Amino acid sequence: MNELEEKAPNFHGISIIKNDKVIASGMKAPYDSKTPRILHSVSKSFTGMAIGLLITDGIINLDDKLLDYYRDKLPKGYDKRLEKLTIRDMLRFNAGDVAYSSYFIGEQRDWVELYLGATLPGDPGTGFHYDGGGSYVLSSLVNKLCGMSAYELLNQRIFLPLGIHNSNWIESPQQVSSGGWGLYLCLDDLVKISKLWMHYGNWEGKQLISESYMKESTKWQTETNYPGLMGHYGFQFWIADNFFCANGSYGQLVFVCPENNTACVMLSDASQKTPDELFNILSIVNKYLFVESCEDVLPDDFEAQEKLKNLMASLCIKFPDGSADNNIFEKNIFDRYISLKDNVRGIRGLYFERIEEEAIRISFAFRDRTISMVAGHEKWIETITPRAGIRVCFEDEALVHINHCLSYAFEDDKLIIIDCMKQSNNQDTYIFKLSDEGDLEENNIKVSGTVQVSNLLGVDNSPEYLIEK
Repeated sequence: MNELEEKAPNFHGISIIKNDKVIASGMKAPYDSKTPRILHSVSKSFTGMAIGLLITDGIINLDDKLLDYYRDKLPKGYDKRLEKLTIRDMLRFNAGDVAYSSYFIGEQRDWVELYLGATLPGDPGTGFHYDGGGSYVLSSLVNKLCGMSAYELLNQRIFLPLGIHNSNWIESPQQVSSGGWGLYLCLDDLVKISKLWMHYGNWEGKQLISESYMKESTKWQTETNYPGLMGHYGFQFWIADNFFCANGSYGQLVFVCPENNTACVMLSDASQKTPDELFNILSIVNKYLFVESCEDVLPDDFEAQEKLKNLMASLCIKFPDGSADNNIFEKNIFDRYISLKDNVRGIRGLYFERIEEEAIRISFAFRDRTISMVAGHEKWIETITPRAGIRVCFEDEALVHINHCLSYAFEDDKLIIIDCMKQSNNQDTYIFKLSDEGDLEENNIKVSGTVQVSNLLGVDNSPEYLIEK
């Protein structure tokens, strides 16, 4: 834990499982182990499991040709190499196609048709091409053959038997689970999933999915030619020498080693711009849990156990440094409407209010709505706001709303506000700087890195425009 904090400080939470028991677990406040959060490409491993259920039921086979199921969606002039493409190729990313999740953002046309209309950069079965679109096509196959989405199938056959009741998965306009991304689960439920995978689909004596399929899924099927620990790939799983892994962007990770009955779930905000941090997470987990682990029973060390327990209970995202108040800043900026130039967030204006000694309210005006949130000093204050513009499988509160947790501090002539969004790895930092003339000089928004958004247009006294009280 000490090495993680030093070399991968943006981890949010961790659970370590040995012999089916959780031996250490904790989330950095304000995050918690029961709020579902987006898992990015960890979702691919669940898509692979949904296909495994079809194979378990004898509905499809690994060597079936994909086009046998999708002749109706082939465009004219399609790449004839698609004729060779098998379900096995799709699962191990040997499809020769490459379509990342961003390829489909905002796209209303049929995503399967878009995928099948692409020109392949390589022959199917001949090389590894990481391919979120391929995972989507596999997810769509579940709809076609089962009459239900991959999410609904997993919910019925896997999640509910494991006692997982609060989950969700983003859908395409065709009401297909997005496959390669977009699944929401919490830390506690991922621990259950890791135990299921550790026993190759067996849960408390009941085989929920074919053991032979899970063993095939989690062994070396193809080389990735990627540097580092995970140079091989299975069926929607990454394969290392000592473990297999479900791996999502920004450090959402589920490590499993059935041989020594050990697993680890890690949730993080390790930016793609800082690859060293992602590498450090992999190296530290591998070093302490898989390479150096042993079967010998160590003598009890109650002092160390208590120290670890206290450490896990005290985990917290770092608060912004500074004081709880700043008379000059508040006199010039608070209780008045501040209009903004066009910016990537679509924020048209701001309004700051002091509501108690160590809490302020920040209201953001958008074109069609106003969102108000409260920030605490050296504490996190949670505000639940509506989530707009995302299609989900069911009207589940986990996706219809976002839980924002804010903390603030004044540092010299700056107001710093950190916003942790519990349903994701996102952590935004707003920095408002006071100019020599007493106006706001600039507004920076940091999303795992700094993005310049705008300078401010000016200040007026029109709170009625902004606040609906």
